[in-house]
Amino acid sequence: MKTADQPGNKAEAGREAADRFDQIENVAAKMAIVEHAVNVHGGSLKRRHLNLMMVSPGYRARRSGAGRYELHKQPCVVLTVERKWKPDEVTDLSRHLPERLEVSISVGNRVVQYMVPTDVQPQEWTGNLRTQSSNGITVETSPPCSGAITCGVELGTSAGPMWLALSALHVLTPAPCLDAIPKGSIGIELSGAGAAVGQSTPYAGCLRWDAPSFDAQLATISPARLNSMFADLRLDFFQIAHSRADINFLASVSQFYVHTSTNRLNGPIPDQGDICGQFCFFADDSLKLVYTVTDDQGTKIPAYITHPDLIVIAAGDGKPVTQEGDSGSPVFASYNNQTFLVGMLIAGPQTGNSGDRMVVLPSWVLFNPANWSSLPPKTKSIRPTFHMP
Repeated sequence: MKTADQPGNKAEAGREAADRFDQIENVAAKMAIVEHAVNVHGGSLKRRHLNLMMVSPGYRARRSGAGRYELHKQPCVVLTVERKWKPDEVTDLSRHLPERLEVSISVGNRVVQYMVPTDVQPQEWTGNLRTQSSNGITVETSPPCSGAITCGVELGTSAGPMWLALSALHVLTPAPCLDAIPKGSIGIELSGAGAAVGQSTPYAGCLRWDAPSFDAQLATISPARLNSMFADLRLDFFQIAHSRADINFLASVSQFYVHTSTNRLNGPIPDQGDICGQFCFFADDSLKLVYTVTDDQGTKIPAYITHPDLIVIAAGDGKPVTQEGDSGSPVFASYNNQTFLVGMLIAGPQTGNSGDRMVVLPSWVLFNPANWSSLPPKTKSIRPTFHMP
């Protein structure tokens, strides 16, 4: 008779745990288990497998018969590697990445075992991402930088509310100095019109050389100007995504869409001006984005910058993707006739690259005052708006 710890019983228990996970119908519930598997196994997997770049909660991707990859709404642990090995390339089984990861979840007074699937994806799908500095604006630098306004914000301060505009730091301060808060006072114009919009302020995050960064900055703007920028949205009411759990739910019921403007640098997007994308995975500081920055000698150089919490979405092969000048664009999802602000676009495919991945700085990061390196004194809250009073 086999005991519980014999190989036959272990294999059977593993199959049951895999079936238990696969039979869960709620995608958001599956993603919660996947995130737990990443937290449990991510560190040890990276230590054992030197070619493993990222361990992320996300969706499965598969090659179609035509050779194109397609995303499927199947939660899994995404294992991003420098390159995918062919089946016969590695004979040492210890170097093979696991097809499933075992996790234990407490449910009431019992512990339930799951075997969570993994999906190995090549780094090339995310290795050519860079910042994409209308709402379209042109920042008055030499050479000028183009980007987009994300939204207006109401700052709750001890002196009363302040109304400003939000965009990416790398848009409002092109080639920012590393490890320094921007000085502000750079003029901003409406792209293609030459009309003054406002000025950048020193209220910003910071791009850091060897620590996670925060790519956001505020600018002055007139309420009338901001309201005209977003008149096409007709947002009488909207909500924001408050957590990864909100994204897990929204990803199961909605696409994400990057709202671009009619005066964008590369021309308007047909129809409603939105670039659609499907959730791929959450990324942490393992994902390195290419920025143009200024070093302590005053020289502009490319640098790899990381962020602690990002959302990666994909347009799909042959579909429109964001381009230079789209950084700062707001990203939305929808559910039950409600609109959710998901975050701000900060990066996409490098010009000339065939990739379709786009990177979003999440709303719960953007609107948390604790993440900002500089804000007006005693700022207690940051609330997004698309209509200023």
